[in-house]
Amino acid sequence: MGVFWLVGGVLMLYFEDKNWLGLGYGGFGIAYFIYGFSKKDKTDEYIAWDRDRIEIGQLYNEPQIYTREQIDSIHFSKNNLTIKSGAAAGTMLELKDFKAKELKRLKEELTIYFNQGD
Repeated sequence: MGVFWLVGGVLMLYFEDKNWLGLGYGGFGIAYFIYGFSKKDKTDEYIAWDRDRIEIGQLYNEPQIYTREQIDSIHFSKNNLTIKSGAAAGTMLELKDFKAKELKRLKEELTIYFNQGD
């Protein structure tokens, strides 16, 4: 996105006389570059768990950690994993990129560890 805005701003300044809106577009482009560079290490999505907690990393967000005590329930639908935590908290993850073998393991272990209170 940074390249798009920066190129758009430069082209606007080059082809249109005295149209200073191009500077704003160029500024947005530079801002996108800075934002993207600062978030470069947070582009992976993952689910990690053990018997006591679940850690969920989503694109461009800080990891969310739910302990066993915080989790009310875990629900799997066809394409989603929903973790309910408290009255209005929790998260929902899309599972479309998981392989069948990974999904099976995920469902078995999370259900055992967190829904039955092992």
